[in-house]
Amino acid sequence: MVTPEDFLELARRAVKNNLYEYAVRYYEKAIEGGSVEAITDLADLYRTGTGVTKNITKALGLFTRAALLGDGRAMNTLGVIYSGENGVTPDAKKSFEWCRKAAAAGNLEGMYNVAYKYMQGDGVERNPETGVNWLKNAAKLGYPPAMYDLAGLYEKAGNLSNAFMWRLRAATGGHVNAMNDVGYMYSHGVGVNKDTKAAITWYTLASSRDNLPAIKNLAYHYGYGVNVKKDFNESVKFYERAIVLGDDEALSELGDLYLHSGDFENAVKYYNEAVEKGITGAMVSLALMFLSGQGVVEDYPQAVSLMQHAATLGNTEAMAYLGQIFTSSPERQQQAKHWLIRAAEAGEGLGMKWLADFLAAEGDYRRAEYWYYKAAEAGVPDAREKLDAISAAGKISDSGKFKRN
Repeated sequence: MVTPEDFLELARRAVKNNLYEYAVRYYEKAIEGGSVEAITDLADLYRTGTGVTKNITKALGLFTRAALLGDGRAMNTLGVIYSGENGVTPDAKKSFEWCRKAAAAGNLEGMYNVAYKYMQGDGVERNPETGVNWLKNAAKLGYPPAMYDLAGLYEKAGNLSNAFMWRLRAATGGHVNAMNDVGYMYSHGVGVNKDTKAAITWYTLASSRDNLPAIKNLAYHYGYGVNVKKDFNESVKFYERAIVLGDDEALSELGDLYLHSGDFENAVKYYNEAVEKGITGAMVSLALMFLSGQGVVEDYPQAVSLMQHAATLGNTEAMAYLGQIFTSSPERQQQAKHWLIRAAEAGEGLGMKWLADFLAAEGDYRRAEYWYYKAAEAGVPDAREKLDAISAAGKISDSGKFKRN
């Protein structure tokens, strides 16, 4: 005798093989036999339009039927739908109530959703402590997204060992971003003893799941011999894979790799491709090549044009360089000051130092001292020496001197 469970298994196999007409028939047979899971599975097909005509009204009816029969997965899905999915009018309270019921029924995703609803005050009075407790429950019961987010809370609180532990659990449970993060923590000894071999292992595992940060981490490590034997070709392979996956920044980073290796032709090629994609870092790098004539014909107007484009798009390094470039032009002193101020106020170290140089040249030693101090604080070379020099030369009166700790 064919049981409801048999029909459910046949339906799920049909879905895996894209035989949706058969899947619907088998789900209906399983439902007729009393399978609540089949109701939820069939509802999911109508919710997403997978193999059937999308019908959110029919999906809601099926999910509600399964939820009333005690299915936690259906309860949680109703909570998600009533948050405003698929054009359904948002109802925060109804969304919370269904997620709460799902959590009470032991559904881990429901616990996770309830956690955030409490933390954000979504459909319920905000209660971060209750929210964190639900997050911990979901994590302890093995829900990787909850483990990952709990790790983030521990990290924010400065408890790096617990942050590592929960990231490792999430990674072991299949959370791809956690795999990359565990690689980073092993690589830098964050919350765990440094283990470069383990770092590469986790980066590699995450990259096999198309995790872009991990792919780019491996590209960088192989390209510059960090934690692994330097392998230029392997690095190029990973950068190219990142590019194929849609990471335009990787174009600029691959240009950096070729520039570092002395292959100026390919550096320019990839920088130009990155510039076309609007990557401001590539604009800066290419501009510096044109300024110095490194691997290209020196072209001051082209360099300035690229720097201006990058600065206008908000690149603070470009602002600093543009300001510094303009300091050599008597008719562009105001422009130079404008860009240096913008760079410095945005926290760009070189901008702080170059602005201080500019102000000192103008005789505004009090403000120059302030920006030298800020640049020194940011670790900019020579800033401390310049600061001490103008102080020792008596350029600042005691009453006007910027006070340092």
